[in-house]
Amino acid sequence: MHKSLKALSTFYSSHWREALLAVISAIIGIFADDLIKKIVPPVFNEPNLPYVAFALIAAIFLATASYSISMWRATNHQITSIEAHTGTLANAVGQRIQLLPYTKGFKELQRRIQSAKSEILVLSNYIFDWENGNPIYDPTTMQSSERKAVFAATQAKLKRENRKGFRYVKVVQVPKGHRLEEALVYDPIYGEDCKFLADISKSEPEFASIRLSEIIFQNTFCIIDRAFLYMEFDTRKTDNNQTFLPFVMIVEDPNSKIIFDLAKLHQRIEAGSTLITQIG
Repeated sequence: MHKSLKALSTFYSSHWREALLAVISAIIGIFADDLIKKIVPPVFNEPNLPYVAFALIAAIFLATASYSISMWRATNHQITSIEAHTGTLANAVGQRIQLLPYTKGFKELQRRIQSAKSEILVLSNYIFDWENGNPIYDPTTMQSSERKAVFAATQAKLKRENRKGFRYVKVVQVPKGHRLEEALVYDPIYGEDCKFLADISKSEPEFASIRLSEIIFQNTFCIIDRAFLYMEFDTRKTDNNQTFLPFVMIVEDPNSKIIFDLAKLHQRIEAGSTLITQIG
C-alpha cells in the first residue's frame, strides 16, 4: 500500500499540469451546455449566444490553465486539490460528481456492477496506438488488481444474473480499417473479457453482448441502471509514448442530464455498431 501511494505521488508530481488540464477541460466540455444556460442571462440575444459561450469557456479554460501552472510544483494534497476544484466546477452547474484516482474508481465501479439491478451500458475507447500498432496503455494501470477485479465482477454478475429483465451492452470503439484483436494481443485481461462477452453474444445477444463501432466518443464510460456514471480521463505523455489514467469521474444521480445524454449517445452508437460473436 505504501509503495502504491509513493508511486502515485511521484506520478502526480511529474504530470500535474497534464492531468489537471485534461480532466478539467473534459469536464468543461461535458457540462458546457448547462454552464452556458446557468451563467448567460436571458437578456442576451440568441444570435449572440455562441460568441458569449465561446468567451466564457475560453475565460474558464485560461483561468484553469493559470491555476494549474501555479500549482504545478505543489507536492502535498494534490489529489485532494484536484478533487475539490473540479468538484466545485461541476457543482456550480448542478452536477453531483466525484473525481477519484483510478484505483478508487475501479473499486467503486466493481461494487456498482455487483449491485446493478437492470442494465449496464459500456462504451469503450480502448487506449492503443492504432496507427503504429503499439500498446500505449500504462502497464501499471493495465495490470492492476483493481482493473482485473472489474472484469471479474462483470463476468460473475452475468453468470448468475437472471436472463429476463437484465441487459448488458459493451460497445468497443476501434478506428476504421483496424481490428480489435490488434490491441488484445497486448492486453490478455481485456481480451478474456471480450471473449467471454462474445460467447454470450452468439446465443443471447438480448441479454449480454459486445459490439464494435468506429470511434465516435473519446472517453470510456459505464452507465449502470441509468443512475450511475463512471467515466475515464486519460492523458498522454508524449516523450515516452504512453497514456496514463490518473482520474475517473463518478456521477450518481437518477435525474442527471449528463447520464441521460450519454445513455442516448450509447443507444445511437449501439444502433450503428456490429455484433461480435467471435474473438480471434
